Amino acid sequence: MQSSTNASLNSALSPKLKALQQKIQDPVYIENAVDRIAVVISSRIVESKTPSLYPADILTR
Repeated sequence: MQSSTNASLNSALSPKLKALQQKIQDPVYIENAVDRIAVVISSRIVESKTPSLYPADILTR
């Protein structure tokens, strides 16, 4: 029963969502995505001019 539910859900997914589903199964894609996130966060830390008591504040600037 569950496999038929999964099949019907997969057929309802958009092509873009299907492509993303395949990409997240690829370890190289995930590694590159994590590296990119690290670069963005590092850049925001370096560019931050006002120190904050809450490190997560840099993500909202």
